Amino acid sequence: MNKFLGRLAICLCLVGVSGCVSEQFERVEKLPEGMQVDALASGLSNRTHTSHISDRYAAPFAEVWESTLRVANRVKQQGVKPVLLADRAHGEIKLRETHVVPSTDEGYNPDELRLRGWVDEFRFQVTALSDTRTKVMVARTVRGIPAFRVCGFVQAACQGGLEPEVSNGHMEDWILTQIEDDLARHH
Repeated sequence: MNKFLGRLAICLCLVGVSGCVSEQFERVEKLPEGMQVDALASGLSNRTHTSHISDRYAAPFAEVWESTLRVANRVKQQGVKPVLLADRAHGEIKLRETHVVPSTDEGYNPDELRLRGWVDEFRFQVTALSDTRTKVMVARTVRGIPAFRVCGFVQAACQGGLEPEVSNGHMEDWILTQIEDDLARHH
């Protein structure tokens, strides 16, 4: 029993130290490069994780919706074969895109053996809080595309061929920063 409690405490500490995504919005000015995952949390994760980060804007729903749609279209241009679905009546935009890691001729790169790309799934939820205040929530699910089909202890999570990853929140923060800046430009 004591070994179990000790292992449980170690696991909880590792998850706490891993820097899991904060639900708090922080401005990110520059487009984050690469997959943008928390490596430790992703390594410990055996199921798909969706991050949720939100911010509130002093603007009516219609203006925030248009800004969010413009930003979603910019995000869409970052990936390969993007699919964007927008439903204004429900205030929801869904975006799925694939990213491929380019291979290098510069010798051994351990990341090339682990993942050859990733799939991003975003959901933008725009909600009117009042006539002049609107909330945008950005949810992100990211899954790695393994170079070799070795899922180890996460075999159940890899049934679809993708490995579960945990976002570090930087991409979501960048998106919310872009919405804020777009609103300022078009307001």
